[in-house]
Amino acid sequence: MRIIETTDLTKKYKRYKKQEGIIGSIKGLVRREYEEKIAVGNLN
Repeated sequence: MRIIETTDLTKKYKRYKKQEGIIGSIKGLVRREYEEKIAVGNLN
């Protein structure tokens, strides 16, 4: 008997991509770039 059953469970996080230097920090205030990080992929 299964208490919890999952199919293709995936968790993704959106993370701010920080640029180096003072100019990069100022650009980051105006327009931020994000990258996706997968914490769990296709868990059954």
